[in-house]
Amino acid sequence: MDVRLPGDDDSDVVRGAPLEVPTESLAEEPRLAVTRGRFGEHREVGPEDDAVLRRPSSEHERAEEMRVRGGRGHRATLSWRTDAWQDHPMDHPMHVLVYGAGAVGGYFGALLARGGHDVTLVARGANLAGLRTGGLHVLMPSPTPAIDVASVRAVEHPAEAPPADLVLVCVKSYDTRAAVEALRPVVTPHTTLLSLQNGVENEGILAEALGLPPLLVGLTRIGVQLTAPGTVLYSGRGEILFGEPDGTESPRARRLADALAAAGIPHQLRRDVLVTAWEKLAWNAGFNAVSTLTNATVREVLALPTSRDLVVRAMEEADAVAIAQGIAVRRHRTRAVLDDSLSGLPDFPTSMLQDLRRNRRLEHDAINGAVVRAANRTGTPAPVNTMLLALLQRLDPWSHRKP
Repeated sequence: MDVRLPGDDDSDVVRGAPLEVPTESLAEEPRLAVTRGRFGEHREVGPEDDAVLRRPSSEHERAEEMRVRGGRGHRATLSWRTDAWQDHPMDHPMHVLVYGAGAVGGYFGALLARGGHDVTLVARGANLAGLRTGGLHVLMPSPTPAIDVASVRAVEHPAEAPPADLVLVCVKSYDTRAAVEALRPVVTPHTTLLSLQNGVENEGILAEALGLPPLLVGLTRIGVQLTAPGTVLYSGRGEILFGEPDGTESPRARRLADALAAAGIPHQLRRDVLVTAWEKLAWNAGFNAVSTLTNATVREVLALPTSRDLVVRAMEEADAVAIAQGIAVRRHRTRAVLDDSLSGLPDFPTSMLQDLRRNRRLEHDAINGAVVRAANRTGTPAPVNTMLLALLQRLDPWSHRKP
């Protein structure tokens, strides 16, 4: 089966929306806030953020956390630097397979390789050729130097790669079912499989089709674009959030946290990862859909009261669907999310808009479609997302192709 990997067209900010900041009383510490900016951003963690399970994985990191925390009741700021990976000795490098080495996969693949892990990139077409001949390059905002991985193992099929300890699934969500067959030869019960895709349904599809127990739930918030074969342009954020769906701290989650720390990748191991995933889905349902339908950036969408209101209504519907499933999203965060989106990613086109501009298939089904399906299961009204889904289906260049 022909699987379209994002090796030559993937750019993703849908799994890269800003970290939401709640709008409760200013006297309360936010559960989580991230300052806008470059790689090396500051993560501020309020003392009541007990949803973060990950613990420091080295004596250096433990000492740094104690230094910046300054005692309970003070907000801690953890800095992530471009050389942070040098602080974590690599005792047990992982064999990592990045399935879909486009913008997101290429970015994290580069950091993992630089951090000492044995990384194999799965790509195709011009991107595969570029990776094989010129290596992998991540361009950073000035004055941060680029990340260059001159020699990288790049293959077209996962079966050509060594057995993997960790598989990052970074293909478009509509390719998930097809990806199962490609991954089947390299995935064992001991393989950690982490989806960094859009939507909230991919983990279930992968686990069921591959005969695995429930997977870790993962997502990333990042601004990246694939600008040329083997070349990724980074514009902001870049944190991986993950956790067990039942909220426990498992050995595989701790191993993943240690692997990310060794590569200097900002991350959070969370007990409320389903909340995080649905809050992100709400952002996608609003911003990706409306920006694509109006051919507008985040700034342009929010500048017009009618399109801004449409984003809010889509987000609030998604929140209501999450609540109906027992997922305790923060219902009063919307205004802060809009403000943070405007200041953090004002002119960055959402990934669905980028796909439309490139005349490529859209991911509306994994975003608004997921909201509508869950709404139908729970009996929750979702007229705005139903409308957005119908309009995006009509707009999708692939919907007009003959079978």
